Amino acid sequence: MKQINRLLDIIKNGRPEDKLYAADALGEIGEPAVEPLIALLADEYSKVRSYAAYALGEIKDARAVEPLIALLSDEYSSVRTSAARALGKIGEPAIKPLLALLSDKDSEVRSYAAYALGKIGEPAIEPLLALLFDEYSSVRTSAARALDKIGDARAVEPLLTSLSDKNPSIRRSAADALGKIGEPAIEPLIDLLFDEYSRVRYSAAYALGKIGEPAIESLLALLFAVSYTHLTLTTIYPV
Repeated sequence: MKQINRLLDIIKNGRPEDKLYAADALGEIGEPAVEPLIALLADEYSKVRSYAAYALGEIKDARAVEPLIALLSDEYSSVRTSAARALGKIGEPAIKPLLALLSDKDSEVRSYAAYALGKIGEPAIEPLLALLFDEYSSVRTSAARALDKIGDARAVEPLLTSLSDKNPSIRRSAADALGKIGEPAIEPLIDLLFDEYSRVRYSAAYALGKIGEPAIESLLALLFAVSYTHLTLTTIYPV
């Protein structure tokens, strides 16, 4: 307790760099330091808020969920990212409030909520799938990246749709996610190699490359079929 009081004194009277040291040290203490760290989430210095959020994520105490949720609206992106990571580490206690944020009117808040849910994993699949069709590209990208982290086969069809998104960042994120899912995505991706749009063909090929060895047999079969068709046509209709 003496150590916590000493650190709190540094936080109250110290320079900004001393506050960073104190926030880091409080994180090392663990559960007894949760309340002081939560208080630091309102500090005037953004780095202190980030350090406090990180420390709370390491401790994984459910008391920090609501204060960290509030930090997703912070004016600094570094603070918002730290809060989202911390909520992802806290896990299950954070799911319900994060799900509520997926309908927030602020697209940035929805993006960071999606980011946090991606770190939590499987329980967040269905809400994240819905976000792939959000009106804001930043939210769609966050959802695709979150699904990439989870790698669940339920995401295959929605992610295939995202390969035709106008935003290249979303197409790449969707391709990464499909590559992570692996074998369940192979056949649908091969079908997209014949899509009329080059950007879709490229994204499908990229995703198959991410899948790697499991996709080789199907790709070789496709190559053989295309070669055989070409040979047959040139035999029937010689140049």
